[in-house]
Amino acid sequence: MALVSVVTALKLPSGRQGFDADTLREVTQKSLNSINAWCKKSGLKLSHLKSHCVMFTNRKSWSFDQPLKVDGAEINVLNSTKFLGLTLDSKLNWNEHIDNLCKKTKCILMQCRRAVGPTWGFKPATMRWVYNAMVKPVLSYWSTIWINGTKTKRNQTLLNGVQRLANVIITGALPTTPGTALDVITGTPPLDLWLSEEAAKGALRLRDLGHWLPPPAGRPSTRLTSHISTNDRLLRDIPECNIIREERTPALSIDQTFQVEIPTKETYQEADYEQANNVLLRWIPAHKGHEGNETADRLAKNGANNCDEPELVKLPIPCGVCYAALRRKTLSDWCRTFAVCPPKVFYTMWRDRFSRGLLKMGKRDLRVATQILTGYTELNYHLRKLNRDIAPTCSLCQEENETVEHVLTRCPLLWELRVELFDSHVTTISAILERFDITQLVKFMIRSGTLKSPDMIND
Repeated sequence: MALVSVVTALKLPSGRQGFDADTLREVTQKSLNSINAWCKKSGLKLSHLKSHCVMFTNRKSWSFDQPLKVDGAEINVLNSTKFLGLTLDSKLNWNEHIDNLCKKTKCILMQCRRAVGPTWGFKPATMRWVYNAMVKPVLSYWSTIWINGTKTKRNQTLLNGVQRLANVIITGALPTTPGTALDVITGTPPLDLWLSEEAAKGALRLRDLGHWLPPPAGRPSTRLTSHISTNDRLLRDIPECNIIREERTPALSIDQTFQVEIPTKETYQEADYEQANNVLLRWIPAHKGHEGNETADRLAKNGANNCDEPELVKLPIPCGVCYAALRRKTLSDWCRTFAVCPPKVFYTMWRDRFSRGLLKMGKRDLRVATQILTGYTELNYHLRKLNRDIAPTCSLCQEENETVEHVLTRCPLLWELRVELFDSHVTTISAILERFDITQLVKFMIRSGTLKSPDMIND
């Protein structure tokens, strides 16, 4: 005899409306009795220790007149349960599930952090691969179901905290660096937008397999939105994902059997291939003037122009086309949300061409580049904001606050270095950003000697 636990979903019989806890308990108890009877007949036994009850409702107060029982043993009533790794809470707001995901992924990132430091450890590109390949798949598990949980400010803050931790590890940035700026530097869209994209991909795969159901009929709830409606609404906005299924099914099935025969060594030795085959290599500059190429070109044009013929074969659109469209929408939404309230210094310093080489830098250089672009630096002016017992003025000239702009353009003791690297001792920050690459700015900051030790920042 084996002990088993049963997961089942029950609803009120037709004709009964409204919330009635005792009616639900009665229906559930009858179902449990039927399941228990079947288990006994099959040589199995229900385990009341592994079974529990969860009431999915927004009501704050409710109770059963009598507890649910299995063979006389009471079943516990809990506020949440796990099914195949998905935590289902009683209100279906997915807060508990997202809490568990964030704790799990942060543990993974903290284990990775033991192998990296501000200026040593994995290369930024390697650490970004670890985040994309090991951490984000954990977050996207079942995202098609719980995608509505990412719409609340609470859960968005938790998810952004996970990505911010990953970006700090990748770039070696200071702990106070804005997360929105780090997303741009590492080229990583915000998690709520990325999860919406992954959820839509899952819905698209299920729809193509015929397993995607329409939204539930009946009176719509004002508090709870179906994940089906959310994903359908996202897919409707993308033309590539709205092709009728019949048009995506190939009308031509090619089923041929091929047999490959590999001659033996003796066969090659007996046959005189060197004398029997003459190979001529000829370079053909263009189609014009060569009969074979002209014929192939003519047939290709005929095939492209006979779209109205009935024997046209309709081939399916590759999934990659739909996935690329979803990614374009994610990037578009990201640009729109970033433009609403960008970090002030980063918005001034950032240039799109910088993104091509940032992650190719070493750990130390990327850390310095991040500080230059965000303004959150190991310079006296910013250290003063961190309640450090240090003067905000420049450690070299003692004339102005020690900021990135002051060091790059105005510090009088760095004019020789400025002439060497920027071709002029008098310049502006905008002129430097337009003329030089980020690597040149990093070289200047390192050679200036104004950046403080990372150990002092992270104490």
